[in-house]
Amino acid sequence: MDSIAEDLFMKKLDHAIWRLEKILEMEAPSPEETKKHAEQQAEADALAKEWNVILAEDEKTWRGLDEKTVGQNATADGPKTEVAGIDLTLTTKGGQESSQRSVRLAVHEGEDESHAAVHFCAANDIQSVDEVVSLHTKLATKLKTTDYEAPKDLKLGGAAEHLQRGQSHAANFQIGAAAADYARGLHSPGLTPEEKEELTSHLSNALTVLNGSQAFTEAWREQSFDRAIDAAGKIPSDLRPDLLQLLIARSYGHLGKVKEAISSVTGLLTRCDKSGTWKDDEPRVTAATSGALLSLQVGDIEKAKKMYQIVLRSDPEQKFVQKRYKVLKTFTRMLSDIEDLLLKSKNHDVMKAVDRTNHVLEVVMGKEGAKAAGTRLLLFECKAKSAMTFHDDAIEACNTAIQQFENHDNPDPRKIAEAYAWRAEAEIRDRSYDDAVADLQVSLKKVPNSQDYAEKLEEAKKLQTQWNKSEEEHDRRGQSQGHFYSKRPARELLDLPDNIDELPSDQKCERLKKAFRKMSLRWHPDKAKGGKKRAQRKSAELSEAKSRLELKWQCKGKR
Repeated sequence: MDSIAEDLFMKKLDHAIWRLEKILEMEAPSPEETKKHAEQQAEADALAKEWNVILAEDEKTWRGLDEKTVGQNATADGPKTEVAGIDLTLTTKGGQESSQRSVRLAVHEGEDESHAAVHFCAANDIQSVDEVVSLHTKLATKLKTTDYEAPKDLKLGGAAEHLQRGQSHAANFQIGAAAADYARGLHSPGLTPEEKEELTSHLSNALTVLNGSQAFTEAWREQSFDRAIDAAGKIPSDLRPDLLQLLIARSYGHLGKVKEAISSVTGLLTRCDKSGTWKDDEPRVTAATSGALLSLQVGDIEKAKKMYQIVLRSDPEQKFVQKRYKVLKTFTRMLSDIEDLLLKSKNHDVMKAVDRTNHVLEVVMGKEGAKAAGTRLLLFECKAKSAMTFHDDAIEACNTAIQQFENHDNPDPRKIAEAYAWRAEAEIRDRSYDDAVADLQVSLKKVPNSQDYAEKLEEAKKLQTQWNKSEEEHDRRGQSQGHFYSKRPARELLDLPDNIDELPSDQKCERLKKAFRKMSLRWHPDKAKGGKKRAQRKSAELSEAKSRLELKWQCKGKR
């Protein structure tokens, strides 16, 4: 073996040994490290197991909404016996013309005048409290001429009791029953002006949403979730009870529209009454746990955490949610531990921790959910592998992380800026200074007041200027050979041995040709990791280095 070949062989052998040592460091830790890693793995396995149990419970609750019956106290099915009735003429105006039709206002067995008046108005699209009161009075007069007595449980002691029961019906999405109770309250003895005002307001709202609620109820019972969502859309959002908002979310879930389901749950938690004790079976608690479940399914850990925090800010002692939040905090602590390892440059421990944490995510969320939730883990991988000079894998991990951050439903500019800055750090180690400058400019644009990003950008620009510095080169006779990037190590870029100058000119040129062919395959845009743009730039650098050495060694024209 000649000295040149031996030098190249030793150079590659040293590099291979160095890489092997790095791998062995990862695979053959000390007994203390082995014990520590075993404990960390056991903690991760326990977390995954506990988390799985919790999410299975929440999934059962979420799916259990399908069995929820709504509107059962509205109009009952089947024909009923009329006990009293009045013939009325309704006038409908359309433009300059009007039409009239005869209708029957009737009380049926098991009903009272309030129920009949409310549902008559709903059936005829009358949304007037005054009309309900007037019709109630007419029916009450008519009923006095009969022997019929309405069920005693329909009428309570006073207006306050009817208001309270009406609100309970409304919370359970029984809008017809709620409206009837509000109407009964308006005819209660001893009605105060304050009670009248509150009952009138509630009855007006109930009349506004009654038809939409009945349409939703029918669609929900028939499991026609598109129709259910359309019907709910006709009900003003500020008049939707918590249960309805939750069922809208479930309808979106049935249609595979997870993002819309999360949005619907978020709307419920934003608008709901946050006072008092949050009971486990209340729609607002189910919304928080179901919203967290859905958020985790799409990998949005921060959104899941916020769902739990909404509950615990209002009711810190809510143990059902406390348990779930504690598990999530344990996971986020695992992420913080990885960041600490990065700060201490323990890159091999970082990769082990990333693998453990990824395993937890896959067990809990499945592979697709883990991919989305593992965005930050990709950044950790990027930084650690970059420090270990695995530049291709590092930049590939950063590329994926940036793409996932930018495609998020609600992109966080600070997280995106951090991802670009971390990739820039990997690119500087890879001597991809143009890319590093471009990435840090994005970071600074996302977070304009960041002194850290500004300083890193200036440093990257200095390295870029030095790397791209061009100088005119001359041959031994002083003739110009053109401008070349003088600060770029041409031989190193082409993986040529340091002592290649010991070879005769023709052998140097032959080795240059072979090295260029080999490195061109290495940086083929369709094969190289880290993106086509990077591969194309690396290929251009190879071509420039080859041209520079060809002129220096006078390879042109040689066979």
